[in-house]
Amino acid sequence: MIALSIRASLETRSDKQDTIRELRISIETLKHMVRTELEINIIKEAQYLNIQERLQEISKEAVGWERCANKNSPQGELC
Repeated sequence: MIALSIRASLETRSDKQDTIRELRISIETLKHMVRTELEINIIKEAQYLNIQERLQEISKEAVGWERCANKNSPQGELC
């Protein structure tokens, strides 16, 4: 996820959109993996809740970044 974030920050708007989409897919995949870890008792519920809270925040940031990058305004380049 870090590599995708860095790549998106350095790309042009059109390339950035694809990379941010990949980033969002990675985040969602990780959310499901963490849920599975809880279900098969690899992690405790407290750990799960902590991780999910952080992943939700990361996901919100990625969605906002994607919306900004999709804008047709010149400010979209700053995202």
